[in-house]
Amino acid sequence: MRALTMAAVLMAFVAQAQPISVAVLDWSGGGLEPARMASLSEAFANQLSNAGASVNSPRTIAAVLGAERQRQLLGCSDASSSCLAEIAGALGTETIALGDLVKTSKAFRLSLKLITAKDASILATWEGVASNDDELFNLIGVAVNHLYPTAAAKLGRAVPKARSWWFVLPTALGAAAGVAAIFTQTIAAQRFASIPTATTSEPRSLAEVRQLRAEGEGAQWATRGLLLAGVAGLATGAVMFITGFLGTPASPVVVLTPTSGLLGIEVRL
Repeated sequence: MRALTMAAVLMAFVAQAQPISVAVLDWSGGGLEPARMASLSEAFANQLSNAGASVNSPRTIAAVLGAERQRQLLGCSDASSSCLAEIAGALGTETIALGDLVKTSKAFRLSLKLITAKDASILATWEGVASNDDELFNLIGVAVNHLYPTAAAKLGRAVPKARSWWFVLPTALGAAAGVAAIFTQTIAAQRFASIPTATTSEPRSLAEVRQLRAEGEGAQWATRGLLLAGVAGLATGAVMFITGFLGTPASPVVVLTPTSGLLGIEVRL
């Protein structure tokens, strides 16, 4: 029973971490030449991929289904269950991204939506207007930032986010301080080893002995300071990594079973 419970919990975590699979069809619409429309729909597919989705771009779909059949599938914009089933079966995708772009004399009007391949239910929609090409490309990014998290939430998926790498700076400084501490401790050991003892045959003047002792003690104090700096740097880096300073924090994960429990940390890089 415990093994089954653990397996179910682990499967739930794995399912949550799985990216959404999306098939991006060529956009429909009017006012733009086909090559331009295809370029924009590919840019949309790339943006979805960057957001964390597992994407089948229009070019991939054309390679799998054939260019002519893909053009026929533009009728999926009306959520036809038969063509959605064909796409889902051929590509193994769970969602379909549909786009409609119309160019008027003054603006571009872009309408996008994500629907399920299973029953064509709408997961997320977005509409926007751009006055030029640059604004249109910016709109695609804005649309993806809305569509993908909304769809992921409805499907019970976690949305991958970029992790801040600022923690590397204090961690690297802490590591460098640790290496420097080894160097200064070696100097201290050499200076103290050079001080004459009862078994040492090499005579040294009192001034030399005092100089060696002073250098050794100075190196020891430097070692202590560097060690403290190293520990502080590593601790700061660890805190920044866990809290996601300027980025996504790590999340505590607690798994409870009938007879035991597990505690861990989930980190999205």
